[in-house]
Amino acid sequence: MQERKAKVEAEFAGLADYTVISKQLELLKNGRIHTNDPIVNLSIQKFLDRVCKYIGAEWIFYQMDYIAIFNELLEDNRVLYSPKHEALIKVINHILDAYFVALEKNPFLIIESFFRFTNREQMI
Repeated sequence: MQERKAKVEAEFAGLADYTVISKQLELLKNGRIHTNDPIVNLSIQKFLDRVCKYIGAEWIFYQMDYIAIFNELLEDNRVLYSPKHEALIKVINHILDAYFVALEKNPFLIIESFFRFTNREQMI
């Protein structure tokens, strides 16, 4: 069972790259979240959640373009107070909380957020 879980996590880790994440987050910005099919929004939310839970890669979201999209969603009251987006907001808050904890440990992270890193060791 552990071997199977590790294999699933390894397979999923291959999907957690900037290209995939950028395309998914693109579907949420500029109000597109309101016109998407609910299944699309749910799929994106679950993907973000799995990146955090399965592979512990919150760091991959520490990019200013992603943070700007998260900020846009958090400032949209139709998203923030909608029960159908509650799980997405929870994931976004988790990512941002982790970002601010990392920022306390590494004050240069705010500058590094303007650059792409392929692994956590490069960032820290």
